[in-house]
Amino acid sequence: MKRASLAGVLLLVCMVALGATGAIAQGTAAPTPKMAAVPFAALPGVDAELSCRFWSGVMDQLEGAPVELLTGGTLARVARGVSSPLTGIVEQGLQTAAGLVGADWVLGGTLEPVDGKVRAQGVAFRASDGTFVRTPTYTIEEGERDKAVSEMSAFLVGLCLTGTPRPAQPRDVARDNAVVSAATHLAAALVATTPDAAEAEVAALVSTVSAYIGSTAPPFPVGSLSDLLRSALVVRPSYVNAVVALGELHLVRGAASDAAAAFDWAAELAGDGDSAVILADAYQRVGRYDEAMKVVTDAMAAGRSTPRLHNLMGLLQWRHLKDLTAAAASFRQAITLDPTGPAGLPARFNLSSLLLTQGQADEALAVLDEALVSSPNDANVHFNRGLALHTIARRDEDANRLSLAMDEYTKALELDASHAKAHCNMGVLLAQMGDSEGAIVHYRAAIAGDSSLAVAYRNLAIAYEQLRQFPEAAQTWRDYAGLPSVQATLAQEALDRAAQLSPSP
Repeated sequence: MKRASLAGVLLLVCMVALGATGAIAQGTAAPTPKMAAVPFAALPGVDAELSCRFWSGVMDQLEGAPVELLTGGTLARVARGVSSPLTGIVEQGLQTAAGLVGADWVLGGTLEPVDGKVRAQGVAFRASDGTFVRTPTYTIEEGERDKAVSEMSAFLVGLCLTGTPRPAQPRDVARDNAVVSAATHLAAALVATTPDAAEAEVAALVSTVSAYIGSTAPPFPVGSLSDLLRSALVVRPSYVNAVVALGELHLVRGAASDAAAAFDWAAELAGDGDSAVILADAYQRVGRYDEAMKVVTDAMAAGRSTPRLHNLMGLLQWRHLKDLTAAAASFRQAITLDPTGPAGLPARFNLSSLLLTQGQADEALAVLDEALVSSPNDANVHFNRGLALHTIARRDEDANRLSLAMDEYTKALELDASHAKAHCNMGVLLAQMGDSEGAIVHYRAAIAGDSSLAVAYRNLAIAYEQLRQFPEAAQTWRDYAGLPSVQATLAQEALDRAAQLSPSP
């Protein structure tokens, strides 16, 4: 397939299986319609990401509609079936997509620039009679992207199903961003000019989906994300992380046997036969600690003693059992079994993190110095070294150690520019030095890298106040109060502070 504009490619390849099965027709009622969606076609001058955002918005509306959401049609299948970008020929594209996946309805639309704004119109193809349904146009005002996506998507779905618009469902921004980001990465992978470029895009996709699964509470679009991962395996057939992520999705939806099959497949691809580690790690990543502990315990009872198992046991003892002494012993055993190898490094990092939480910064620094010998380019090692040096500097009022801590945070960011905690701690150091403006830059970068990092919001609000930027501070306090991880009392304090900074007229 030839390279085309990203807007066109997104519409070309982002046809995807949607969610789980909807309502089942009863009695003599008409058969449940099969629905699917493609991203809106973005004409030149419109942000290509917005096209996928509308696609994700339509999926949100369909999940609550009396339809059968399609499963099985992958992105790669549609990419192979359509030979040209669909921008500008939306009707032909919807017809083609309907034929490829056997849908009764395929929903999409157009986005075009008008006087510095974006005008959207929904379009749907009905396969039974080959007709098209169009919505009125919708002009997206500044700052109203999510509102426009919700309203237009609901209007389009309602128009197709009942002939009348249906109420918009609230946007789930976290889910929206995750699916849009994943689709964008995969779109780039499918048109990459070299295999290496394609694999890099797939790696970014799988990382995005894995992080989303681990940080977002269900429900979320399991079917859509599963299809994204299967399409990633078309590009990179032996990618273990993609298979593991598939298994985690099966766990989330309660399909234990499917999850076990996926993890066995991942172990086979990995070539080390360590399926117990893969399975237990997946269980603990989705918060099912009892199952994870049983897998590890059974493996050890069967006579297996690998560094990866001991490292995982340490994590479970720390996070689940809260037995810090036992956790430290397990991490040390993993290090003993693999002093300089790839299995020993995570154990060193985890041990250093555990020691830091106990205030044992000097011991943590010694562990990290050993890790640095074998992994000088690991951003997390440099971040933890910075944290240890930062802790020691504050304890001993040691300006030299403080400077070394900044060097370590800087190195971590050179290796991983999106390292949220490194940005946050760099902001703390700059704030201590009186550079509130520099601190704000890093706090905002921390939030961009991890939108759930509560301490970054809190520090950012304080920095805005120090610069007397009170509207920005008030909004940041409100954002902080809305985070799920913030305790109710702290959230109320933040809202009270926001009210003080922006009193009602």
